[in-house]
Amino acid sequence: MARSFNPTLFWLQWMLGTAVIFAIAVALFNVFGLLSTAIILLGFWQGWLLRHRIAIWRWWVITLGFGIAGFGCVIMLTLWLPYYAPLFSLRSLVIGAVMGAMIGLGQALLLRRQISGAYWWVLISAAAVAFGGGWVIDLNVRQVFNLEVPYTSVISPIAQALLPNPAMIQSLCRYSEFSVSPPPNPLQSPNWLYDCRAVNVGIAFVSGLIGGAIKGGGMVWLMGKAEGKGMRGQGDAETQGS
Repeated sequence: MARSFNPTLFWLQWMLGTAVIFAIAVALFNVFGLLSTAIILLGFWQGWLLRHRIAIWRWWVITLGFGIAGFGCVIMLTLWLPYYAPLFSLRSLVIGAVMGAMIGLGQALLLRRQISGAYWWVLISAAAVAFGGGWVIDLNVRQVFNLEVPYTSVISPIAQALLPNPAMIQSLCRYSEFSVSPPPNPLQSPNWLYDCRAVNVGIAFVSGLIGGAIKGGGMVWLMGKAEGKGMRGQGDAETQGS
């Protein structure tokens, strides 16, 4: 017997699962560990959510390898192109879109046999990574080039209000990704917060919420279209998911 599909619950699970996985990966690993861990966990989580809808959901985790290939292409592109500070944000959106499109392409190849219009997923995935991760990419690139992060003008006053005691600031920054000791007067450095693991966990969670909301909503839309026409391979999906 086919299980009923609750689109709101599915969307919330996709969005919150993405955010939590990103946050856990940042909390436990450096940037390379983040990529590998998030990709593997996301693949299994999304595949698990799709297990009653997509016949070949077990292959979902492999498709995220397309994102690694896209990331490699993006790294080579960013190393080759010159940097201009005013263009960082735009370039970061493009970088995110390329990575998202590569991931979406691999996944669309699985979806196309069961969902009509599956190649919309490439565009949905590109938008999710561009808007969910583009601002994080921009933040990190600006740090590498020792430039002020635009979001600091909003975040720094909040941090100063929440952390008036220098000892609290020292404690917060002690567990940073690269074990960087905070400066004597951290709040005088506009980007000091971004060296702190605790802050990066929050950034990863918000990034996951944005990207997960877009991709989760896109998947609900695609499956809704497929329901109207009868999802291809639905019986196989139910059989394998049982």
